[in-house]
Amino acid sequence: MPYPSSRPVLPSARLARRPLEVRRGDLGLGAAVAAASAVLGLGAGLVWDRLAPHVSAADAAAGGAVPAYFGRDAWFAGTTLVAGILCALVAFVVLGTRSGSSLAVLLGLVVGGAAAAGLAWEVGRWLSPEQFRVAGPGGREQVRHAYGVLVAWPLAATVVHFALTAGFGAGEPRLEAAPDEESSPTAA
Repeated sequence: MPYPSSRPVLPSARLARRPLEVRRGDLGLGAAVAAASAVLGLGAGLVWDRLAPHVSAADAAAGGAVPAYFGRDAWFAGTTLVAGILCALVAFVVLGTRSGSSLAVLLGLVVGGAAAAGLAWEVGRWLSPEQFRVAGPGGREQVRHAYGVLVAWPLAATVVHFALTAGFGAGEPRLEAAPDEESSPTAA
């Protein structure tokens, strides 16, 4: 007898527990989401390079390039935030909340978003390599890095996916039928 008749049955004790299953189709779905997100990194890199302010050699020599460099990083963060949000929205609308595939889609968004952000960063560096070199102390050249903005894409995709799944995802967990006190052998 799982529940004594003298105690109330708590709803949490009746929740149906399902083991986490990963099916081959779910892995393929996650890989497709990751690949689609990663390919979008090329376009995001092009958009970022065109929208972000460019620093001229004269500005860099005069020392007035710091705001423009910060602006480039801010444009990168904004571009990848928007791309992450759009990827999560498209993945949710197209794939919906298929049973069990939500985890695969989320992992695909995170892995693909990280790859896409890295790819967008490299595309921007390839298109405008002079924007990543800064005159340092003593006239030495330094390479500028703002690696923190690389997490904007996967972070935005994760937050939006969680919000959409929580708001519009699968319904409440199914409850098992509570044992009847009348059919219990101790009810007599």
